[in-house]
Amino acid sequence: MPELPEVHTITEQLRRNIIGKRVVSVQRNDTRMIDSKIKNCINSTIINISRRGKAIIISLDRGQSLFIRLGLTGHFYYSSQAQTKREPYQVARLNFHDFSTVSFHDTRRFGSLTVLNNKELQRKLLPFGPEPLEKSFTVKKFAGRL
Repeated sequence: MPELPEVHTITEQLRRNIIGKRVVSVQRNDTRMIDSKIKNCINSTIINISRRGKAIIISLDRGQSLFIRLGLTGHFYYSSQAQTKREPYQVARLNFHDFSTVSFHDTRRFGSLTVLNNKELQRKLLPFGPEPLEKSFTVKKFAGRL
């Protein structure tokens, strides 16, 4: 399973490549892992990408977010050129207005992608512990949650 440093690096890479891009189509290849509401993301623009714990959150301009868990073997591929061929282990792909794509792959199929509105996202994040990379993080705060 990717640990926090790897998830942080993936988040930074996605941030560099897809913020500001408008989704023109989506491909959902695994109905167990990928939320059916992903189709609602068409014509949305990615406004932010963040990480909370080991979850990746892709914020869209319509008040929705993609909440992604990489599971054991989940990873992303970004391509600056249009992709038409489905790659092995590809579970979802977002196609952007500039013909670039980002696809989510998961060999073991333990990851997930859920579409949440802002209220649902806040509820989902409630049980998460303190964020270790924030300046306000202290061992005392963390120990208090055990």
